Amino acid sequence: DTGDMSTVHVSDDGQLFAYVRGQEVWTVRMDGTDARLVDTQTSESGKPLPAPYNALLTVSTSDHIDVVDLSAGSKTTVVTYPIIPDGYAPEVIWMPDSSGFKTVIPPPTESGQAEMLYVFPDGTVASLAKFAMVSSLDAPYYFSPDGGYVIYTEKLNDGRESLYVMDSSGANRPYGEPGESVRAYGWFPHSNSFAYGWKGTTRLFLGQVGSSPIEIDMALPENLRWVDASHYVAIRSGEFIWGDLDGATLVIDSTVTDFDILVGLIQSSNNL
Repeated sequence: DTGDMSTVHVSDDGQLFAYVRGQEVWTVRMDGTDARLVDTQTSESGKPLPAPYNALLTVSTSDHIDVVDLSAGSKTTVVTYPIIPDGYAPEVIWMPDSSGFKTVIPPPTESGQAEMLYVFPDGTVASLAKFAMVSSLDAPYYFSPDGGYVIYTEKLNDGRESLYVMDSSGANRPYGEPGESVRAYGWFPHSNSFAYGWKGTTRLFLGQVGSSPIEIDMALPENLRWVDASHYVAIRSGEFIWGDLDGATLVIDSTVTDFDILVGLIQSSNNL
């Protein structure tokens, strides 16, 4: 109730919240009990993510990833890398059985080599693929909700950019037409479709793994998160909106500049 929480994540069973408060990472139970300070960072870049079974928690930062064992109260640094500018912290996605997680370590410069890793909680690391990618600050990458795919942007030799889809084996292929400033806008919850477009244009496309893209008749948002197969929340022209693929929108707030959503809760209650 203090109003200073950020980077909120909820466990798959909806019983544990992890969040950042300043430079501290906290967890709390759904009923408000057992609030715990579990990690303290040197900056405000930490991203906490509970494993599906709650016992483990990753904290991703601009130069390392920790695994916190909530039962034992211990912390292990499992991955380190050169510091990523502007406090960017790599995305992490846990496997459904909590046996490990995947992450992509982006290039520290505008464009360079990235690496996709599979990391076990004990710190064992397997390299799944190395590939060229635009800086995540310019064009964020996104894991599908099931961890089977990752979409990212690569700069071509002619200066244009192309969207790529990589599967869990590290095999990748370009998707759609290349152009200026290609940007992904995240996956639908069912892990088969995603949205992308070109920054500075009004064209938004629905990409589908194994199928051709379909143009969506809606204005390109500044930020977008899919709630289900047809609904999204986004920031557009300074307004926080709820919308659907048929073009209907509802303005929720005109003062929001960024947001966190708990997709599972929205799906179950249909409310924000």
